[in-house]
Amino acid sequence: MICNECAPLFFGDPVKIVIAVSSLAVALLTFLLILKRDLSYGVRVFLIYLHVFSLVFPFVFYLFFSGCSTLFSGCSKIVPVIYMLLITGVISAIIGSVCAPIVFMWRSSRCRLNDRGISRFVCRESGVAGIRPPSLFIVDSASPFAFSFSNIRPVIFVSVGLLDLLGRKELEAVLLHEIMHIRNGASIFRFSAFFMRVFSPLSMFASLGRELDEEELGADRYACLRQGTSRFVESAKRKIDLFFYWRKI
Repeated sequence: MICNECAPLFFGDPVKIVIAVSSLAVALLTFLLILKRDLSYGVRVFLIYLHVFSLVFPFVFYLFFSGCSTLFSGCSKIVPVIYMLLITGVISAIIGSVCAPIVFMWRSSRCRLNDRGISRFVCRESGVAGIRPPSLFIVDSASPFAFSFSNIRPVIFVSVGLLDLLGRKELEAVLLHEIMHIRNGASIFRFSAFFMRVFSPLSMFASLGRELDEEELGADRYACLRQGTSRFVESAKRKIDLFFYWRKI
């Protein structure tokens, strides 16, 4: 419950008001920087979390001080601020670097793809792309799809349906596509963009979807470049599109 003493103290304290307004200013600045397309995905992921943190902090700051009389001996001390910064920072780090990978791992069948030929291919192409070789997992689903995650440890997931549907070269095209996503850090950026849409009302003014579409096209171009032809990328996409088309009928 908001205490009657803390509210006037909070709004009547220039230091607290400056902190709150400065936090909102940082939220606006980071949002504008997120829209700059010449920044790397890694930098923009950092800005997304800083944006959400800065946007939420003033409200947490006020609510924290409203009930601070029972937690701290006086609302004017800096100790609660330090606690809020540390706790919010830890929560953001856990959400971005721990929870998301766990969700992806949990959704998989946790069965490694033990095909030596495919493993050697992924290891070789990872070296060409300059990334750490990702682990390969199978998702127990008849739908043909693949996705990757590249925060703590790079991982590529492929469904049973995809393995059954595609030929060897087509599967390699898909793996090259995912390797490029890992190299660009697109998977964590996609998750972070979703995180921003949930927590930031300003996200309605950000057209990040178009950039993600361009990332998909860039990953396709990389696969075509490595294979020396667009034949296998196109045939893989055509087979996947036909699968979902016939399933709708």
